[in-house]
Amino acid sequence: PCILSSQTTRVHGQVFSKEDGSTLPGVQVIISKNQGTISNAEGRFEVEADSLPITLQFRMLGYETTYVEVEQAGIPVTVRMQESVQMLQQVVVSAGRFEQDLAEVTVSMEVLRPDLVRDRNITALDDALRESPGMIIVDGEPQIRSGSGYSFGAGSRVQVLLDHIPQLSGDIGRPTWSNIPMEAVDQVEVIKGAASVLYGSAALSGIVHVRSLYPGSDPETRINYYAGAYALPPDASNRYWENNNLIIGQQVTHAQQLGSNDLVFSIDLLDDDGHLGPRVDSTGTIEPKRSPADASHFAAERRARGFIKYRHRDQQIEGLVYGVNLLGQKRASVATLLWDNIDTGLYSAFAGSATETRQTVFNINPFIEYRHPKGHAATWRGNWSSLDNANDNDQDNFSDTYFSEFQFQLDGTAWGAEGLRTTLGLAQTWSESDSEIFNNGGLDPFHSSQNTGLYLQSDYALGERIHLSGGVRWERFEIDGETDSRPVFRAGVNYQAGRATYFRASYGQGYRFPTIGERYITTAVGVLNIYPNPGLEAETSSNLEVGVKQGFAFGAFKGFADVAFFRQEFENYIEFTFGQWADSSSLDNLLGLGFTSLNTGSAEVSGAELSIGAEGELSKKNTLRLLMGYTYTLPITTSPDLIYARSETQGIPIEAFREVSYRSTSSDPENEILKYRMQHLIRLNADLESGRSSIGFGVRYNSFMENIDGIFEELDDGESLGGLLPSGVSRWRDERDKGDVVFDLRMGYQFLDEHRFSVVIDNLLNREYAIRPLALESPRRVVLRMSLVF
Repeated sequence: PCILSSQTTRVHGQVFSKEDGSTLPGVQVIISKNQGTISNAEGRFEVEADSLPITLQFRMLGYETTYVEVEQAGIPVTVRMQESVQMLQQVVVSAGRFEQDLAEVTVSMEVLRPDLVRDRNITALDDALRESPGMIIVDGEPQIRSGSGYSFGAGSRVQVLLDHIPQLSGDIGRPTWSNIPMEAVDQVEVIKGAASVLYGSAALSGIVHVRSLYPGSDPETRINYYAGAYALPPDASNRYWENNNLIIGQQVTHAQQLGSNDLVFSIDLLDDDGHLGPRVDSTGTIEPKRSPADASHFAAERRARGFIKYRHRDQQIEGLVYGVNLLGQKRASVATLLWDNIDTGLYSAFAGSATETRQTVFNINPFIEYRHPKGHAATWRGNWSSLDNANDNDQDNFSDTYFSEFQFQLDGTAWGAEGLRTTLGLAQTWSESDSEIFNNGGLDPFHSSQNTGLYLQSDYALGERIHLSGGVRWERFEIDGETDSRPVFRAGVNYQAGRATYFRASYGQGYRFPTIGERYITTAVGVLNIYPNPGLEAETSSNLEVGVKQGFAFGAFKGFADVAFFRQEFENYIEFTFGQWADSSSLDNLLGLGFTSLNTGSAEVSGAELSIGAEGELSKKNTLRLLMGYTYTLPITTSPDLIYARSETQGIPIEAFREVSYRSTSSDPENEILKYRMQHLIRLNADLESGRSSIGFGVRYNSFMENIDGIFEELDDGESLGGLLPSGVSRWRDERDKGDVVFDLRMGYQFLDEHRFSVVIDNLLNREYAIRPLALESPRRVVLRMSLVF
């Protein structure tokens, strides 16, 4: 637009999205190198010009830069910005805690968009993450680039956040996947590699950040209904029930602007029999379902979840917003650690290895944020998370976790340092746990922990092509009066070598203090005992990565290819380890044999990853979206002969477990591969939209898990302890040593503008496979879904 001349120098106006007409807050309005402002929460701006005419520049990530010539002041300027169509210009916030172009960050990141979640009928976050290149969920535990193994659910090297709030439980450090409101997700961001500077201890191998949606200018209500069934076991010898297991669910999401208020709320209801068989009693008789809330199958889940997101844009103080998020669920579920046997009990549980949990969890998350017209920002976020697990094995656990974070962001443009943004913050977490399962061998069920992190990071755009990043964090932990603290550092650089070529390199340190659960867990699962280790120490890591992201375009088809090479080194590596750990061993406690958390020396993970994402029109009515990736890792111990523990049991000592090392506890130590890792991962998702119809295809390949705890094969058919756990795991692994390929299919049809009917088929070929041995994954599942949008 062009406005005719006047003599005044005050210029004001409002910025809108050209696509949907919504106002755009946070747009940079630039007059000159050191002069400009940022549009407020309603997209409004005001600047003072030395003289007229002038040309204003409007810049915002995800939108094309817009230039507007102003020749007369006093008349409001209306600016409509066009969304960028380049796939490289995805906007992320996790790398630096502020909005950045994905291509310009200094670390490896993947972005899962909401259409993938919608089209796959994903209702829990862990199901979404299995589509991300380089990532796998091992029996509920997130693993990025082989940085983690399997630890019976205790401790995580991947931090999980919802709208900047940590979601790991305060006692065991495990995410409650089902409590993330996937029906209200705007974007999922995954950082690969140590991210402890900004996100603390649990981000040793990376983070998963879920960003929930905010309402647009028009109200929207989305209602999803879905129902489906699991295939029966293909082998009749494993089929001890007659009817298909069912899944039924409903979701309602509403988003609306009410004047200066933003409101989002959602409800999720689920009744899922799961993929395993019905629960049976000690005689093998199927147990009747006593109430609609019963988790009546060995992998069943029943839940009701609610989410409310409220934000107020203050009209008196420009740039001030505040609000609260509320999230909670009631849930009944059964977790099965060990299958019974592969011949007749693959879909059943070994005696004592299935636990039913009645869970209540809620979060209250208030926040307040102020953005100064010159680009500075101050934010406080708080959270109270309460988790109550009532378990049917008389080992309930309850925890309260309190979180508080003050964060300040300074824009260097105000001091003539254009392109410099500095983030500093103070994050504190307090946790209290009252739990029979974490009772430290019966000594004390009550534990408390505190964590304080003080961090500083600066991001600097040196001209148009070079982006630098560096930071430091000081972290302090305290559990039951014992303290530990240390600093961690990170640095990175991104260089734009060409129009769509970006080279990057980064180095980051990590530091993770053990959780209450890892130190004090005391329980038994079937024949397996789990013992505490109150002397467990913190583990550390360093991560080095180089990579290149190359954009490409073939007509209207645009995308990127990303190649990364990485190396992560660990010290004092924490792993669950089998041995003879009881103070006194006897036949009553299986000679004191079981698992405990130990510091196992040093380890290293190196590898390479290729990711490709693309989107574009193949013809006037046909649009194709692709997301694919291949990840290779070499996860090895660098201390294979280190004796990291010695048994001091009294009673009946076993010489084979007197000294514990990597070699003595591994099923296959020949290549020194870490336990529970898959060295090759392939992910592919392709979606074709043709008019109102769409079809999607997915492929997941997981290579053979070369090394596991050797005790599982020994308890199965070993010479000394064979027959105590006759699971058939040795034969299973011998017959399936080439890995697993799983195919998924989805089809959809859009009718009456935005309503949609879909058919989603997971594990199309009904392959029987396990990611973690002794835990069967889902067979074929067919779901019909109706999505109504108003």
